[in-house]
Amino acid sequence: MDKKRKLIIAIVIAVILIIIIALLVWQLIRIKNETTQVANTEKNNIVENQIQNNIIENELENNVEENTIVNTVQEENNQTQNNNQKEETEEISKEELESEENNEEKAINIAKKDWGNDSTVYFRFARKNEDGKYLVEVREEETTYLITTYLIDINTEKFVKE
Repeated sequence: MDKKRKLIIAIVIAVILIIIIALLVWQLIRIKNETTQVANTEKNNIVENQIQNNIIENELENNVEENTIVNTVQEENNQTQNNNQKEETEEISKEELESEENNEEKAINIAKKDWGNDSTVYFRFARKNEDGKYLVEVREEETTYLITTYLIDINTEKFVKE
């Protein structure tokens, strides 16, 4: 009887230990999953903040570019009126603006050609650098997330993908 009693006690203790270990493992897995979820939420918040910052930066860049063009056109018009050559200057400025727009479209088309047919993205002209190269952005259609940028020399049609 004494041996049976010791065996039963040993079995009960072993079962209790197995249950305790199983509960501890389950608790650790649950804590790890919660930590992963918190980390993913933080990453999503960071990505959303970056998207918002990109949108705000783009709007600011657009406003600066629009203001620069408006100021340039106004200055050209004022100079033209002073020199009584209004028609000539307006024709030149229109041609320059149209040429610049054509160059922007050309840069976008170069990027599109390299990127390929993809309806999940759109291409946006960002700016022209001091060295005359055009910066074109590839953005996700759904979220406007910036995927990559192209730095394009429209004269040689060579580009760098960043």
